[in-house]
Amino acid sequence: LPEEVPVFKEISIAETRERAMLTAQPFVEGKYKSYSKWGLDKPMADSESLSVAFEELVKDRFIVGTPDDVNREIERHHQVIGANHFLMRFQWAGMPQERVMEQIAMMSKDVIPAWHSS
Repeated sequence: LPEEVPVFKEISIAETRERAMLTAQPFVEGKYKSYSKWGLDKPMADSESLSVAFEELVKDRFIVGTPDDVNREIERHHQVIGANHFLMRFQWAGMPQERVMEQIAMMSKDVIPAWHSS
């Protein structure tokens, strides 16, 4: 196995999973609807599509939820595929900068310390 296993994930973190979903939905949903219109889901398996309900779209593509949810997903990626570097996108076109900064602050307070000490 390679020494470095990076993973790139789009992420929405909030105090509740519902708020994390609501924060991401208008921005991510619009982006992926455009991707679908452009035909970017054509090379995907017949059973997959980018034109699905938002909850289905984010499943296994994004990390969305509370700090505990995020920590569990990071651990899952580490255990299953050996990921040891995480690149995360918190911002999408049109998202208010204030919300982006809230997410970064939450990551630095509630997620990064758990992994820094590991």
